[in-house]
Amino acid sequence: MVSDLLQEPPAPAPLPRQHDLSAEEARAESERRFRQTRMAQAGRAKSVSLSSRQAQNEAQREDEAGRAEEKAKQLLARIQAGAEERAVPSWTKRVYGTASPQELNRLIAEADRLGADAEAVAAEAQTKARELAARLDRKKATGQPTQGQQFAAEAGKVLDQADAHVATARGHLETAFAAAGHADDQARQLAKLAENEGKGRVALRLAGTSLKEYRKLTGRLSGERAGYLQLEADTKRDARQELRDAWDVVKASRFAESFGVAGTPVPDPVEKVAERLVEMRSVAERRGHNMDKRDRDDVGRATRKAGEFRGYAASNRAQAADARAEKALRTMIAKKFPQLHDREATLRRAHQQAQHAKQAAQHRSAGTEHPQPKPSRGQGLK
Repeated sequence: MVSDLLQEPPAPAPLPRQHDLSAEEARAESERRFRQTRMAQAGRAKSVSLSSRQAQNEAQREDEAGRAEEKAKQLLARIQAGAEERAVPSWTKRVYGTASPQELNRLIAEADRLGADAEAVAAEAQTKARELAARLDRKKATGQPTQGQQFAAEAGKVLDQADAHVATARGHLETAFAAAGHADDQARQLAKLAENEGKGRVALRLAGTSLKEYRKLTGRLSGERAGYLQLEADTKRDARQELRDAWDVVKASRFAESFGVAGTPVPDPVEKVAERLVEMRSVAERRGHNMDKRDRDDVGRATRKAGEFRGYAASNRAQAADARAEKALRTMIAKKFPQLHDREATLRRAHQQAQHAKQAAQHRSAGTEHPQPKPSRGQGLK
């Protein structure tokens, strides 16, 4: 019993139907696998084809997007160019928009020249103002007399000399006046003595004198009177000479024109000369004060002149800058907007021609309003 159990059972005999089913299954599996392979290949081919179309579509879309972007850029550039062109100020509203190129060049050259001239005048005036101010400050700081003070001092010295001659003339006149008084006294005494003229010795004796004494006294009084009269004449002559000397001192000085004595005769009498000298001294003081005031005013005037001409220079520089800006703008317009440049040039020429025609018409009208006189037939025959 044990040995029978240890033996392997015999293999079952194969069934024919089962064998046929396995072959069909293998064939089906092979077909399935083939179909799967074909499907996989077809899927891969389809995937490759789809990827290619997608790439082509993507490239096409990118190309279309690039062309659209380029068109957009061109459109934007045209819009911007149109906006820039519209932003250009009209030639009729620009400062020198109506000027011809020749006029622009002339304006620039003339404004540059006038500006440079004004700058030179301003610099000269400013230098003069600084020099005058420095001189006045220096004199004030050092205690030196000003120009007016020096003028008054020098004039005062001349007038002092003239006053000295006037004082001498007064002295001579006083002497003459005293001599005239003494001469009058002598004349009165002689007149009194003349009362005894023709009296005899007895009458003279009774009068307390004698003929000899009478003659002696008469001679002495007459001599003294003659001396006083001569002294009066001499001192009066000397007084007149002193007055002439006083006047000549002033006339010979550099102040003659200022005092108004050039070519004028010496006044008479002495008091008139003295009055004129007092007036001259007052004139010298006023003139000196005015000179100092004029010096101070000259500083202000020179400073104002410098500022005024700096303003002229700035105005001319601005004019030249405006003309240059117009010239540069036209160059830019010609480069960026040639059509606009041509239109402006055409309109500008038409405007200038109209202006010239208007001016010519005005000249013709003025000529007809004021016609020149024509000679008559009779005048023409003469």
